[in-house]
Amino acid sequence: MDLVLPRVFIALNPRSHGGRGLELWDSLTGLKDECDKRYVTEVFLGFGSRLDDAVQSFVSRGGRYFLAAGGDGTVNALLNAIIARRGTIPCEEFALGAIGLGSSNDFHKPVRTTLNGIPVRLNFKSLQNRDIGTAVLSTRDNEGRRHEVRRHFLVSCSMGVTAEANRFFNDDDRALRLLKRYWTNGAILYAAIRSILYYKNIPARFESSSDTRSVQMTSLSVLKTPYLGGTFRFDTPVDHASGTFAVNYMVDMGIMELISTLVALSKGSYSGRPKCFAIQANRLAVSLPEATALEVDGEIFYTDYVEFSIHNERIKVCG
Repeated sequence: MDLVLPRVFIALNPRSHGGRGLELWDSLTGLKDECDKRYVTEVFLGFGSRLDDAVQSFVSRGGRYFLAAGGDGTVNALLNAIIARRGTIPCEEFALGAIGLGSSNDFHKPVRTTLNGIPVRLNFKSLQNRDIGTAVLSTRDNEGRRHEVRRHFLVSCSMGVTAEANRFFNDDDRALRLLKRYWTNGAILYAAIRSILYYKNIPARFESSSDTRSVQMTSLSVLKTPYLGGTFRFDTPVDHASGTFAVNYMVDMGIMELISTLVALSKGSYSGRPKCFAIQANRLAVSLPEATALEVDGEIFYTDYVEFSIHNERIKVCG
């Protein structure tokens, strides 16, 4: 047994899983006991600048281990806080784990370890290097002035109908709110079908490290995991530490074609389907005629230009 238990910073999101995050956390006595046996924990409740400040304080005291207790958005918020407030410390010195209190928990998939039925990445003695994706997007404020926003991610980014489904999934729709609390896959399916029914293709220009083309964009996914949400997944190869993305995009689809593709994705089938394309790239720039929804690990932005790349450092994640 270690004479000194490692210190771990836990970022707990009470809003995860349709607002049940704190309720789920309080019910996980066995999981919290397991954490207490392994680590000296500091639990932080809150996000935004308060999370950034708390991370900076923890790092300044020598802390290097972090756990995100929530969904993929919580993992993303904690990752960005670490990168923003680490100072001159290399990313490779930090380790990031997670407790899957969210609705989809794609960061955990394929799920290898659970405690009390909750997917977890808790083992700081079994660490894996993982690429960090970066999205640099151009946006305008209320006065029309352009600003550059930089966000890092570990799971995926999306535009088109996939981003619209994510945007709606985050909205305060009463039916959706109930589904998220009690039937996650039903909530994801509801958001997807509703978005398909109202979606119109968008003209877009893609410039990757290997290709340039103009398309009528139906959906774009920039992936470091094959999992799209719930049971939906791609069959294109993705390696967490390859230095490239899987870029999967669909073009010029109508409603029935989209529904057919959705059914295929629920079975993990994508490659070779009509109007479905896939490339590997370490850079992708997307230009659009007007501001469009961009989803970054569940967080929604609006932009008419975004450039995706692989960060020049990796971070370690729990196995």
